[in-house]
Amino acid sequence: MNPPAVIVAKGEPSEAELVALVAALTALTASTADAVTSPATERSAWSDRCRLLHAAPSASPGAWRRSYLPG
Repeated sequence: MNPPAVIVAKGEPSEAELVALVAALTALTASTADAVTSPATERSAWSDRCRLLHAAPSASPGAWRRSYLPG
């Protein structure tokens, strides 16, 4: 036999209170499991901060175009 999932240490909660507690705990664990298993969202190239680490474009024809392109 499995041990009880919830043990009331003090007091006498009603059946409705226990149902609400179990529902809240179930929702909390389900949302945590979804957050862990969901794939990372893909970021836009414009919001990717690694483009800020690239060296500034050198002075040449068309350099002003390349200065705002991601990557």
